[in-house]
Amino acid sequence: MSNSSPPTVASLAERPLPDLVRAAVAGRDRYFLDAGDPILACDLGGRIVDLNPAAERAYGWSRRELLGRSARTLVAPGDRARHDQLMERARRGETLGCIALRQRSRDGRSWPGLLTLAPTMDALGEPLGITTSVKETSALERAHGGPCAAEERLRALIDRMMEGFALSEIIADAKGRPVDFRYLDINPAFERLTGRSRDQVVGKRASEVFPKLDPFWVETMGQVATSGRSLRFERHGTRTDQFLEVLAYSPAPGQFACLFIDITKRKRLEEKRVDDERRLQQAQKMESLGVLAGGIAHDFNNLLVGVLGHAELALDSMAEVDPSRGNVRGIVRAAKRASDLTRQMLAYSGRGKFEVEILDLNALLRGMNELLRVSIAKTAVLKQDLADSVPPIEADAAQVRQVVMNLLTNASEAIGQKSGVISIRTGARELSADDLADCVVDGVEAGALYSYLAVADTGCGMDEETRARIFEPFFTTKFTGRGLGLAAVLGIARGHGGTIEVRSEVGRGTEIRVLFPARSEPLSPERSAQGREAQTWRGEGTVLLVDDEETVRGVGKQFLMRAGFEVITAVDGREACEIYRARADEIVAVVLDLTMPRMDGDACFRELRRMRPEVKVLLSSGYNEQELRTRFDGRGFAGFVQKPYSGTVLRSKLRELLG
Repeated sequence: MSNSSPPTVASLAERPLPDLVRAAVAGRDRYFLDAGDPILACDLGGRIVDLNPAAERAYGWSRRELLGRSARTLVAPGDRARHDQLMERARRGETLGCIALRQRSRDGRSWPGLLTLAPTMDALGEPLGITTSVKETSALERAHGGPCAAEERLRALIDRMMEGFALSEIIADAKGRPVDFRYLDINPAFERLTGRSRDQVVGKRASEVFPKLDPFWVETMGQVATSGRSLRFERHGTRTDQFLEVLAYSPAPGQFACLFIDITKRKRLEEKRVDDERRLQQAQKMESLGVLAGGIAHDFNNLLVGVLGHAELALDSMAEVDPSRGNVRGIVRAAKRASDLTRQMLAYSGRGKFEVEILDLNALLRGMNELLRVSIAKTAVLKQDLADSVPPIEADAAQVRQVVMNLLTNASEAIGQKSGVISIRTGARELSADDLADCVVDGVEAGALYSYLAVADTGCGMDEETRARIFEPFFTTKFTGRGLGLAAVLGIARGHGGTIEVRSEVGRGTEIRVLFPARSEPLSPERSAQGREAQTWRGEGTVLLVDDEETVRGVGKQFLMRAGFEVITAVDGREACEIYRARADEIVAVVLDLTMPRMDGDACFRELRRMRPEVKVLLSSGYNEQELRTRFDGRGFAGFVQKPYSGTVLRSKLRELLG
């Protein structure tokens, strides 16, 4: 782990640090405020720039009175000369620990204190200020019946510290280069941090105590012991999941002392915060792209109503022998492919469930066997491992097939011209809270049962940078983009309340697992009947067609007239309400678009229901029926027709609506 740069005086509060160490005190963090010992932050001139409440209590002066005062005035007169010498050493960058200096309170009382002086540095290692922590030792003196020796005071304080402490001496070779070091003393906190007892450590070489000791320690501590400079850095502890903040300084030539602060919990919280921010940014990016894709798809569907509708009307009016019929059929095929693209865009936006039914993933994959085998590179071998008794899911079969094909295409491209294996697996599992951290889609329920299909390959794999972008629309590692690809897979999973797990290693391959909420009981699918009777059925009465797109109104009107209806059109919800208010008795049904200016379909629907609760409304939208049923919860609409629709589909929906 790289060394951390010491904080400036202005930013000390950003780093909560322990007692008897230094730093992190010029700000207002929780440790600084709650510390039981006085802590002072001074500039290089020795003037106090900040202090904690414990300092106010110990010295008897208020914060306002002490700010700007020289710190030497808080030292007993007899120790001030020594205090000035120590401050000068701290200004040069030395960290001084366990210094006995008597302190002076406002009432003139003198009391014993044990000081730690630590410089705060800028990014270039230049001192900016000095932080002093003071431990009152009056109780220690009383316990010993009078002033105790500095060594005894130091021993007692070190043993009671929450931070690990170790004093060591450097072992050098014949040329004076450090090759190892020997432990001279440790405290109980060091034993707890390392799992080594005092008998196992003191007097032993570091290489004996820690056989896999990082050479960094010998090299760095050798520099500290010979230069007298102090260092502060972060490093892994004896366990790879343990993080320590280390303060190292040299109390005597050839020796160094270290304070070890366990910051594992803090590091975990920082890592979690960074990961949460990354996931939030990714979710926001995906959401904004989804809204954009959904909006484009909605408008595109309106245009396709005109293209497909006019082509259908043209075919109906052309003779069977007309040579132009082939051209018109070509228009229909192209428009339907465009309609498939809008489905992918809606899938990416999370609005991709169109015809929901109860699906058996195993049966769906078995039905695709031949298609799957011809869709992969000839150098790849396809294997299927379908688990027994996979719970059914409620999904759109076409969308799930698209997921399989998109994943299979990606896997085949990852293998390329080399030999490799593509595996398709199914199964079921409950997602734990830890599993959710690896999922791409947020909002998935922990502990719920999910059925999954997974596609794995033995191809090139992905690095972290590539993995972070694979669900972006049109992202590709090839020379040119290939389309929505995995972006559509993400949208389909999101639209079905599922999620995605990605595992990949460069040079080893990739596995992408798509999980769908499992159903505990199979349900009977509900499908709209569109048989031959619907094609010949004819209605009667007047239908109000409401849509802001002129093309949709023109084509829809002709479809309705061919089905036997009189047709009135309106360009928005406000005009529709005015027409319905005047002619409600003759209007048998309303075909209502949702997205319109002035008054949208939602507001118009509510107003129509207010005028006549039994009004029969066929909602029309580029989005899907499931989304609308959620949106109109408690205000059920009579029917729904998905754009782009054909004349046959519109006639069938009206037949269901009117009976």
